Amino acid sequence: LSQTESRRSVVGHLRQAVEYFHSLLPDGSRLAELSLTQALILAAGLAERQAGLDERLEPVLDLLHQDCSRPWREAEMAKRANLSISRFAHLFREQLGLSPLRFLEQLRIEKAKTFLLGTNWPIKEIAAAVGYADALHFSTRFRRLVGCSPTQFRQAGAP
Repeated sequence: LSQTESRRSVVGHLRQAVEYFHSLLPDGSRLAELSLTQALILAAGLAERQAGLDERLEPVLDLLHQDCSRPWREAEMAKRANLSISRFAHLFREQLGLSPLRFLEQLRIEKAKTFLLGTNWPIKEIAAAVGYADALHFSTRFRRLVGCSPTQFRQAGAP
């Protein structure tokens, strides 16, 4: 997405948050929080761009933020950036401090945290929503990166 499209997407998520907040849906306020979180994630992506991020990485980051549940491969990301796989991986790590797949995993875990605190969805559904086909694998990765299980995180209401 271009910066203009990203800005429109941020505004769209903010409008959606307001609509959910004022709706009569049982989970309206939680859905509003999720929409607001998505707006903030996109806004953070825009801020990254303004901080001097290589423009070839911008479309990839936009796509990852929009659809982190997709089974992304480095080769596909590199193609979207119009770079070789090795150059893409090197540039990504240099610019963001993580490999592309590590970045994607952290993005998925952050989105899972939002779902854990903002919904009462079962762990299996949250795992699927953020790109993990196997809930056990999701729980293992979550525990390794966050320091507690998804259930413990939800129960603690941890930030």
